[in-house]
Amino acid sequence: MVDSLAQVNDQLKEHDRLQHEFINIAAHELRTPIQPILRIAEIKENEFNSKDEITISKEEMDLLVRNARRLERLSSDILQVTRIEGRRLKLAKEQFDLNEKVRNVVDDIRNTLGSSADAKKGLLAFNVELPEPAIMVYADKPKIYEMISNLLNNAVKFTENGGTITVSARTEKDGTVVVKVKDTGAGIVPEIMPRLFTKFASQKRGRAWAVHRKEHCRGARR
Repeated sequence: MVDSLAQVNDQLKEHDRLQHEFINIAAHELRTPIQPILRIAEIKENEFNSKDEITISKEEMDLLVRNARRLERLSSDILQVTRIEGRRLKLAKEQFDLNEKVRNVVDDIRNTLGSSADAKKGLLAFNVELPEPAIMVYADKPKIYEMISNLLNNAVKFTENGGTITVSARTEKDGTVVVKVKDTGAGIVPEIMPRLFTKFASQKRGRAWAVHRKEHCRGARR
């Protein structure tokens, strides 16, 4: 009985620690895009002291839009994690061609690279290795797209110009479908590995974040 109470107490302490960690990291991540938005807003507000109308440069507008979109993604990510942790994430499963979905993600990322702040379009090579015939899966199509997109975006982020990103898919003997993303980047630092499948394993919201979400949403089968 005493051992059981001690175990429950330890679990509650760990829950409180993780909750505080979640709040601290979320606050840090949200502050990053808020600061440039607030800085431009304050500059423009001061200009109103002497003018009835003000102008905004394309560079300033691009910065506002880019960081507003980042805020939107962050808030969506945080909401998604709370749903996963609370087991309230609902999946709308349907049958679809996984090969086609993988190609869609790769094409979308290729098309958006040129408009990013550190444009890498044409500086990264993408290899797509998919089997024939098509892999048909029964899963939530938007969630599968999101997971593959998260992994590929992290690969882009951590791969130097001139590097290669390879995405492949295969079916295991038990029917499980495996999608693999491999890149020529530096990889995950060793100290993160023991906590790889925990929430916010890296404060930089890099590879571990995507893997955490993949681990909780996986399960597509033929």
